[in-house]
Amino acid sequence: MRQKFDIGDLIEVSYPADDAKRGIVLETKIINNHALDERTHWHVDEYKCKVKFIGEEASPPSWVRAKWLKHVSKIIT
Repeated sequence: MRQKFDIGDLIEVSYPADDAKRGIVLETKIINNHALDERTHWHVDEYKCKVKFIGEEASPPSWVRAKWLKHVSKIIT
C-alpha cells in the first residue's frame, strides 16, 4: 500500500528547522512491527523512512521519522 512518503520521493527534513536537508526515500518501515498490519495505510507517527541525503556522498543513508519529513516532489507510479 502506498503511504504518504513512498520509495523514490524527494523529501526535505523539517526537524530541526535550522538544518533542513533534502534527500530521497530508499525504504519505509513500521516503527512498532507487531502493532500494525503491513497492508494498511500508516499514519506518519507510525513509520520511518531510510533517506539518502543529497550532497552527502560519504554519509550512509539515515532513518528519519516520517513525521519530520515534507515533500519536495512525490514519485508518480
